[in-house]
Amino acid sequence: MVRVITQETYDDVVKENMNEFDMSPEEAIKEAIAQFEAQGVDLSNIIKDLNLNTGEEHLVSLTVKKLKELSNAGQNNDDMILEQLDILMGMSNSGRRQQQQLQELSSLSEIPRPHRDRRQVEVIPNNMKPPLVCDMMCTIACLLVRHELCALAAERGATLLFTVLADNYDDVTVIHQATKLITALAGNDDVKRQLVKCGIVPIIVSLLSRFASNATVTAQTLRCVSALALREPAHGRLLLDCGAPEPLAHCLKLHPRNAAVQVTTHTYIHTL
Repeated sequence: MVRVITQETYDDVVKENMNEFDMSPEEAIKEAIAQFEAQGVDLSNIIKDLNLNTGEEHLVSLTVKKLKELSNAGQNNDDMILEQLDILMGMSNSGRRQQQQLQELSSLSEIPRPHRDRRQVEVIPNNMKPPLVCDMMCTIACLLVRHELCALAAERGATLLFTVLADNYDDVTVIHQATKLITALAGNDDVKRQLVKCGIVPIIVSLLSRFASNATVTAQTLRCVSALALREPAHGRLLLDCGAPEPLAHCLKLHPRNAAVQVTTHTYIHTL
């Protein structure tokens, strides 16, 4: 019989390996995975690592790092952010996903300003796989702090989220980051309506059922559900029609003591 564990159990073992045995994060994760696999534990529902585990940073990871720095700066850096996004998406669209070196990205003045008539580029490249797609979605979600940025992201290919979800439907890490990005995009009501029109609601409901045993992903998916229903009664009715109450009740039973799941569930109910 296949054994399963919770995300919290996995995280605790990784932390124990680091604290008790003085392991690096990479060593602790590797050892935890080996321990559980030796015990016959199925880890397919567990978020193991979101880092780009390569020896040397390439263009994608460097650009992602710069985007994170800009998003944390707390200043009006829209032009700089857009330049970095153009570099990141141009890299992805050209198909260069192998390891590459970049001489310097420390000075933004070295980055050419995009042409006014530049072609549209995609926020999430078609058929991208983890770990890059996870890091990209996480970073882009952090940048979507204003309505116009949400609209820009949607214009440049938010519908490709459906492809990412389809290609990685069983990958808990991808699903976790995708629901974060959808939640961020839904901060713009027009973008939210477009996502719902394209069919995101039944997909989110199915994800709520599929990953119900993972409290972390459940809580984030519930945040996504709440964001989609907020200020939109029609979306709330659609969620009900798609069968959201049943997996919702199941999640509450599975995680009765998990504060994040309980709070996000009540937030969703309040939006209806």
